[in-house]
Amino acid sequence: MVPATLLKNQFPLIAPMSLNIIDVRDVARGHVHILESESASGRYIIALDPAESSMNLLDVAEKLRSLFPDHPIPYFSAPLPLLSVLSTFISRLDQCLLDSMGYENLPGFDGSKIVKELGFEYHHTNLTVTLKDMGESFFDKGIVVRGSGRLKSLMFPAILALCVTSFVIVTLRTLLTAVGPDFKPKKA
Repeated sequence: MVPATLLKNQFPLIAPMSLNIIDVRDVARGHVHILESESASGRYIIALDPAESSMNLLDVAEKLRSLFPDHPIPYFSAPLPLLSVLSTFISRLDQCLLDSMGYENLPGFDGSKIVKELGFEYHHTNLTVTLKDMGESFFDKGIVVRGSGRLKSLMFPAILALCVTSFVIVTLRTLLTAVGPDFKPKKA
């Protein structure tokens, strides 16, 4: 649901993380293929090659921005220290999510067993088409309202300024506490 969050314009900054993307249609087809295959045994992972499917969220946002220009999708990545501070106020930023941030490419999963053993073929390997179809599906199902987020985008500079100001205040308090009350700057 990360792309839906971007399309809904819920946060002014993008989390610095990568995702391994696969089209849900291939996931559904893979499950049916396994169920219908008499030779299927053991565990099968339905996943594209990580080299082809791993995308940084900034790249996902750029693709979504080009596909859906009427949605004000953020341009900038949030610094990890800021996200750590915000996690105390935003429950969706749990420690597990914070720990996964900052990695450029994820190792991913090996989805070749289903191809080799059962002859499955991935049909939806173009990630741009997958993102476009997913966005259109979000609109069709009412998950995201087409053209939504314009009013929210006016609040983002204010939210960003508030976040930066809070971060600076916390940093200054920490520094002043560390040097003590007797600290006097040297005259130049």
